[in-house]
Amino acid sequence: MVRGITTGVALMLLAGLAEAQVYKCNGADGRTVYQQQPCAEATEGEAVREISITPGMPAEQRQQLEAMQAARAQQESVDRQQRITESAEELRTIRQENADPEKCQQAHNGLELLEARGGDMRGVDAFHYRSLIRLYCNP
Repeated sequence: MVRGITTGVALMLLAGLAEAQVYKCNGADGRTVYQQQPCAEATEGEAVREISITPGMPAEQRQQLEAMQAARAQQESVDRQQRITESAEELRTIRQENADPEKCQQAHNGLELLEARGGDMRGVDAFHYRSLIRLYCNP
């Protein structure tokens, strides 16, 4: 598993190194030569294009893909925030529907009694009373 991750990271790092500029030059004997270095000053030549010897897509397509991925991530973030807001509103509605002043007071009394008796305020009983307060007391 770790070896696979290490290999993947190494390949990603090397992918950036696998791009090259190709030059089309006229050799001394008149033949056309393709090379990675610029042509010698004495010979004529031109930069053909930048190529990538690694499998993948052209730079324009890669930029378009990255833009689409960024837009998708932004939309997912907006959707996630909307779900959080809706959940919070739904929780408020449930709490308002469950509000019961009598049960709220009983939960407060139970918590106060536990504290007066010197009970563990971090224990299960205190947690129970606090849960009832959150459930029955109107926020």
